Amino acid sequence: MTLHQVHTNTHALAKARGKQLFYILVALIVFAFSIYVYFLGRTVFAVVVRKNIEKNIRTKVTAISELELAYLSKNNTIDPNLLQKEGYVAPEKMYFISRENTVGLASVKGYDL
Repeated sequence: MTLHQVHTNTHALAKARGKQLFYILVALIVFAFSIYVYFLGRTVFAVVVRKNIEKNIRTKVTAISELELAYLSKNNTIDPNLLQKEGYVAPEKMYFISRENTVGLASVKGYDL
């Protein structure tokens, strides 16, 4: 093989390698752009969903506030005469729960009653 043939073969191989590298770079750029568009879309979708959730929360908080206001306004209208008219009777004896009395004692070995 002559020097000219070696130079021609080397040049042809380098040109082919250059084309391969070019196509690989183009494919990587297309892949990176596709990944960028995908993640950008996911981010926009997540922001839209979050805005909708925040809007739903605001409407529910408003509804709860209105219900609390209605409860407070109706709670102030209750008096003993209204209760007697509705048929409620005052308790004769009141019972309260305290934590001082224990029903059982828990230990490592088991329960003691």
